[in-house]
Amino acid sequence: MKRVKRLCRDLKLLAYHTYDSRQSPPGYPDWHIVGRGRSIFRECKTEMGRTTKDQDEWIARLRDAGHDVDVWRPRDWFNGRIQQELIALARIQMRSKSD
Repeated sequence: MKRVKRLCRDLKLLAYHTYDSRQSPPGYPDWHIVGRGRSIFRECKTEMGRTTKDQDEWIARLRDAGHDVDVWRPRDWFNGRIQQELIALARIQMRSKSD
C-alpha cells in the first residue's frame, strides 16, 4: 500500500484509499486512482486472498458501468504490473495536458 501511494504521488496521480474501511460501504475497492481522462479501481488481496461477495458485486457493477476495475496481488508489484498500469495512467494524464 505504501509503495502504491508513493508511486501515485511521484506520478502526480490522484489516489484515494480508505483509511478505515469499517466506515465505508462493504466491498468498495481499496484504491480509486485518477489520471486526467481516466481512472482505475483496484482491490488489493494477498496471494491467496479471495474477494468477498460484496467486493465481487462492486467489481461487477463498476465493470458493467465501463470502469477499469481489477484485483492487485503482491506478485503484481514484483512483476511490474502495478507500476506499468500506473505509468500508463500517468502518461494519459501527461498527454492530455498538451491538448
